[in-house]
Amino acid sequence: MPVSRATLAGMLVGASLVGVLVGEERAEAPHLRVASAHAAAGVVAEPSPPSQPEPAVPATLGRARKLHLDSGNDAVRQNAWVYIPKAFDPRRPLHLAIVFHGFKNCIDSYVSAGGTICTPGLEQRTGYDIPAQVEKSGTGAIFVVPQLAYDQKSSDPGKLGKIGGLRRFVKELVEVALAPELGARRYEEVDRVMLLASSGGYQGLLPALANGRVERVRDVYLLDAFYVDTSALTAFLRERPEDFRPDAKDPRHFGLVFCRKSGTARQSRDFGMRLATFMDAHGASAYYAYDGWSPIPGLDDLRVPAFVYMSSLEHDKVVSEYLWKFLAVSGI
Repeated sequence: MPVSRATLAGMLVGASLVGVLVGEERAEAPHLRVASAHAAAGVVAEPSPPSQPEPAVPATLGRARKLHLDSGNDAVRQNAWVYIPKAFDPRRPLHLAIVFHGFKNCIDSYVSAGGTICTPGLEQRTGYDIPAQVEKSGTGAIFVVPQLAYDQKSSDPGKLGKIGGLRRFVKELVEVALAPELGARRYEEVDRVMLLASSGGYQGLLPALANGRVERVRDVYLLDAFYVDTSALTAFLRERPEDFRPDAKDPRHFGLVFCRKSGTARQSRDFGMRLATFMDAHGASAYYAYDGWSPIPGLDDLRVPAFVYMSSLEHDKVVSEYLWKFLAVSGI
């Protein structure tokens, strides 16, 4: 249930917090939610509209392409997968959503419905039915999966992690590789970029965010991928807290869903509470939600511009459940 600012501050510095963070599954861990400033002040808000049913997946999907980009992974011939959804409209501003996949995966398995074998002789890797998820979200953004380290216990981004690497990748993608699909387009026409990471994909997202030099990154989402906190991620959240207002001229979004039984749980909870303190101190608490102990956040819970939530789902299930929802609530 909602807590006041004073109560939250006490929880952050009090001894009770230590007990919560020691064990990730303590039964007595409190249910903490940072709600709007109006709720914290005791103002009764209007009742929320009833939850909407989840949309069905369209029977007809968009267009998928596997490409080779010189700015991508040198170790793989076709090192990028691109999906142009049914809702894509070439007359509208150009939006891209780029997801960095996790360990022990490849493009073919990651985007598939049921998973597949990447390397002959090794086990089948997990699939997340990316085309269906993109269509279910209703987004018109072009969805991109760059190949990171191929089928290894690593998500090393290679060239994409170098200074300017993400910019070169996006520029080549838009101006060259997708020219047959998009026509003559320029990098400068890219109006908005979303970066997502699942699991170990943080190894690709964080350096891309820090050094990629893509100015139009406005959305960052982590799918049980908060293994490391960095100055780049902190800067994205803290340099312009006013941009997380829904009515901001150039709005930003951030989301993190982590698993209860995960190596990310403790640091994700700690990060969520630190972010709550920062947002509150900068008058942005109405645009942030944190709940580190509820079972499964629903679609309506994710509509706030910035959030950190725990889910009782298993690690791989988080991508299947939340990737399309992140696309949907961001409005990209």
